[in-house]
Amino acid sequence: MVMKSRKSGKKLQSAQLFNVLLNYIVAGMDATSYVLAHGTYFMLHSPHVKAKLEAELAFLFFQTAVVRSASD
Repeated sequence: MVMKSRKSGKKLQSAQLFNVLLNYIVAGMDATSYVLAHGTYFMLHSPHVKAKLEAELAFLFFQTAVVRSASD
């Protein structure tokens, strides 16, 4: 959009620039929310993944190893 305005010699309007920036911000938030939602869904429906995440977080935050079972 900026390059196009430079080639044509027309200045960008503030409203146009605002809309483009807003689209980038909203698109970023949408992508993040989708990743978090799908990751949470996957984790809740995969007990072994949830257990591994809990063990890793316990180790990182409390420096303790949590052993769930021999198969982990």
